[in-house]
Amino acid sequence: MFFLCGVWHFVHVCGGARIGAGVSLGQNVFVFNKDVKPYALMVGVPARQIGWMSEHGEQLDLPLAGNGETVCSHTCATYRLIDGQCARPGLFNGT
Repeated sequence: MFFLCGVWHFVHVCGGARIGAGVSLGQNVFVFNKDVKPYALMVGVPARQIGWMSEHGEQLDLPLAGNGETVCSHTCATYRLIDGQCARPGLFNGT
């Protein structure tokens, strides 16, 4: 059994899609079976990554691939891009 919060009308979840706990899905959302990296900013149909977003919703100044480090302009939280994977140091992955 699992629980989702904030699932609106006309939400479509296709086979193979995984939705994490505490995720809110807005109205007329389509969720597909393509993996999306943490903090990835996705747009379009089909979706493609165009950048990175902070937990606060601010776009981060990081390249799409490779390595880098930046600070969220709103929360001052640090984000690191290591081998194309974005994370906050010390959260979940120990980097």
